[in-house]
Amino acid sequence: MKRFVYFFILILGLGFVNHVQAIDPRLSEKEGKGSISSDVQPKLGSQRLKKTGASKPSQTALTKRHRRYIAHSNGIVLDAKNGIEWLPGPDKDTDWNDAVAWVQNLNFAGGGWRMPTMGELSGLYQKGVGKFNMTPLLKTNGWFVWSNQTYGSDGARGLDFVHYSPYRGSHCYSPNCRVFAIRFRKDDRHLGEPVRVEKEGRGFQSDNAQFSRKHGNQMQQRAQTGPLKEETVRLNLARVSEALPLAGGTPPESSLANSLNMEFVYIPPGSFMMGSPSDEMDRNVDERQHQVTLTKGFYIQKAEVTQGQWERVMGSNPAIFSSCGQDCPIEYVSWHDCQQFIKKLNQAEGTIKYRLPTEAEWEYACRAETSGTFAGELNDFGWYASNSDVKTCPVGGKQPNTWGLYDMHGNVWEWCQDFYGEYPSDPVKNPVGPSSAPTRVYRGGSFSNEGSSCRSANRKMSDPNKRYINLGFRLAFSSGQ
Repeated sequence: MKRFVYFFILILGLGFVNHVQAIDPRLSEKEGKGSISSDVQPKLGSQRLKKTGASKPSQTALTKRHRRYIAHSNGIVLDAKNGIEWLPGPDKDTDWNDAVAWVQNLNFAGGGWRMPTMGELSGLYQKGVGKFNMTPLLKTNGWFVWSNQTYGSDGARGLDFVHYSPYRGSHCYSPNCRVFAIRFRKDDRHLGEPVRVEKEGRGFQSDNAQFSRKHGNQMQQRAQTGPLKEETVRLNLARVSEALPLAGGTPPESSLANSLNMEFVYIPPGSFMMGSPSDEMDRNVDERQHQVTLTKGFYIQKAEVTQGQWERVMGSNPAIFSSCGQDCPIEYVSWHDCQQFIKKLNQAEGTIKYRLPTEAEWEYACRAETSGTFAGELNDFGWYASNSDVKTCPVGGKQPNTWGLYDMHGNVWEWCQDFYGEYPSDPVKNPVGPSSAPTRVYRGGSFSNEGSSCRSANRKMSDPNKRYINLGFRLAFSSGQ
């Protein structure tokens, strides 16, 4: 009888443990030992992959956890440290064209997937380990992984994790050639962060990874998915809100140009709702909507400062995409670099005092009497990840907004004058941001970001000493000078 009672108690205990683990599989993780909380293997297939693009990992059950990586039942593996989601491709040999087609197919479901950069791949590499062996959840099973970048004159398109060097060739000669897709979590605060390239041999890196020192100077951006399909465009535009004209005001007509052929458009004084409404898709918590009144008109540059304009003032061209040409936007310049450019330009021009636009001026000019998510259909107005070939484009290549301004959405992010700070709740006049803060504001989205990063209300901030491959600026000056 006693044996029966003991056996019955044991069965009840095991049932309770299984019940607890079913509620939260993470409770079975042994902290610090890299244990995996479940033996359920995520399964991938062509039909599963098509559905995965539109899924929301935050709403799916965890199936495994290993160190900082969390695998979901839909096959997506989240890097909890930086908010990047990884999706392993077919577990078979995959040449370049098949890899491109696979990623493109994911995005027919509107998933925002792309191939990883070399820097993002290198962030998975463990020094001294040799093989691509940081977590079993990604099931790399091999040596070569495709990237959306090319390296060197022979156009290497991936990373060799055995020798930690670029993988050369467009065909898979190894039984272990793989493709991964990545994206940032939709609810991650760092969605749309710029990509940073450290020059002078210091490596290629984003927020989450750094490529080796010897490869940093030779990185070249590459198209990730080939020609854009019409269906993809329609899906990417699904989030675009209808642009609604604000009451009152007329589009400005006055414009002028300086000795560098920089054209400036006059923006009249007026009021607008700065920030985003609570129901705007992809809005961030720092976009509290509030009324702003600008009591004085100002001039703002019709397009972003170009490489040619920068070089004429500064005598050099720091742009990573210098091969794009003199009419492409300058990038890889810090906020302080912009101030040096402005100082020299002001000395040369003598009469007009150029400056960066305030954050309020920038958004007012971007909206151009609209109140929607964008100033119009994004594909018509801006260069972003789905139509830019993942590189900068000559300024003025898309349609201008109602006030005649180009590239307010996309191409490169744009520095503003303000320190970054919290928005007020009450109406304000002529705001200039906080008096001091560790970071400065930049706005507008870029060629390398999803459409949501190009929203009129979207805000980002950075150390003013930092330089990024997709961050530039445009000038402004006060009227009445």
